[in-house]
Amino acid sequence: PPPLAAVLAALEPEMRPHTSLACSTCPVATWRRLLRPGANGSMAEGLDCFCQYLHAVTYDSGQTLPLVIDCEGRHRALKEQDGQELDPAADTAPTPDNTP
Repeated sequence: PPPLAAVLAALEPEMRPHTSLACSTCPVATWRRLLRPGANGSMAEGLDCFCQYLHAVTYDSGQTLPLVIDCEGRHRALKEQDGQELDPAADTAPTPDNTP
């Protein structure tokens, strides 16, 4: 299996998102640890993930978003990372007209 994203690997296991999240091992996922304003001026730690394939936030610990458990972008990125040839016919990143 692909390695866990570096930001996630540095977290304590109980701080990591659901284990079956596709973005956890995706080469085009950008994970960030955040400090967000909390109650009474305090700061709360959070975590989010931006997908460079979909150009969207795919995980945010401060919001209820659907969990991405499989993704074509992840499959494509892993193939590219391994030097495998991609099918040009399948090279269609989402656009406003073909959003998954």
